Amino acid sequence: MPSSAVGVAPTYVRLVNEGRLAETVDLYAEDGEALPPNPAYEPVIRGRAALREHYQRSVGRRLPKIEITHLYEAGDTRVVELSSGTVDEDQPWGVLDIFTVRADGLVTRMAAYRRPLARVRA
Repeated sequence: MPSSAVGVAPTYVRLVNEGRLAETVDLYAEDGEALPPNPAYEPVIRGRAALREHYQRSVGRRLPKIEITHLYEAGDTRVVELSSGTVDEDQPWGVLDIFTVRADGLVTRMAAYRRPLARVRA
């Protein structure tokens, strides 16, 4: 786990890419929350237990490979632009993850937004 807020995004990406989803959830505070890119699927996920279930069910099913394309940091906020793809998708996705991070490096909130990368580049 990163010892400060600075290392959260690269650590998150590395753990997701390695399929280490339980450790990915350990980056969140006990009462941390995530807002997934499709609110119809699940609007807000709160607490580590619910986050573990979500990451295993959703991220674990797709096993995405993600790459940071841009990283912006200001105060307790990390905005991460990503390219994301899986073996069963025919095109990569552009993803924007916005992390709110405590001084100890734990994520209190993460909101994810995505759309097909072809539309982003057009």
